[in-house]
Amino acid sequence: MKQPELGIYIAQLRKEKGLTQEELVERCNINVRTIQRIEAGEVSPRSYTIKNILEVLGKSFDEVYSGTKEGQDSKEVESSTMKYSFNNSLLLYSGIGGVILFICYYLMTINDVFHSFTQDNIFLESSYTVLGVVSIITVVLFYTGIYHIAQIKNNSLLKFSSILAMIINVISSILLITVIDYDSKLISPRDILFGIFVIVASGITYLMLGAGYLSQRKNEEGLAKYLGFVGLIAGGFMITVLLAPIAFVLMLIFDLGQIILVFRNLSQSKKSINS
Repeated sequence: MKQPELGIYIAQLRKEKGLTQEELVERCNINVRTIQRIEAGEVSPRSYTIKNILEVLGKSFDEVYSGTKEGQDSKEVESSTMKYSFNNSLLLYSGIGGVILFICYYLMTINDVFHSFTQDNIFLESSYTVLGVVSIITVVLFYTGIYHIAQIKNNSLLKFSSILAMIINVISSILLITVIDYDSKLISPRDILFGIFVIVASGITYLMLGAGYLSQRKNEEGLAKYLGFVGLIAGGFMITVLLAPIAFVLMLIFDLGQIILVFRNLSQSKKSINS
């Protein structure tokens, strides 16, 4: 059994025994950080460490790693863990919310860019406000799904980053439809200050999200393995303000990647249930 399946299996056994991570490490004589990384699938522990943990949890090393009936039972427990790890309804709503958020956010951004050069707007003020309100609702829904994925994968940094992204995006949307006036000429110190805040705060958000995805890179494949790099570069460029146009393109790619990952986790979860 390899990672991340081993970590999921150990976490399931621990929960069935009613043990916390702290209680388990006391009996195994290892530190809390080690068991956290094992359960998160971040490291592949040595065989004697696995034996020690499994014995405390009422399983033997041979039982888990052999092809015997007991080994098959352990695989069934592992499969069951994978089946019920994700809340599929939450991921579905999160993915749909992400698509709507993506459309609303970038329509607003296109309008803002157009306004900054021409002092005119593409959308009516009422339409722009509706886009902002919908963005506020869907950003909460979308990042709730990202938080759920991070929680299941025991990724503390991504959990924190998803909450931060949710808060900053809500604040930014509120500023765009209230404080930074629709017909603003962007010449007053207040409007410039709030505009810079929105840009820099967005950059920080993407930096944190990128770091969160990178922290679980070893356990991912394909798109998920490289998404963190895109987030870090986008965030770094955004914070400079001057490189914001380049960051905008990278952010678009990163946001699409996050949406794809939500739907991919949903698809994998459904397949595991049906298998």
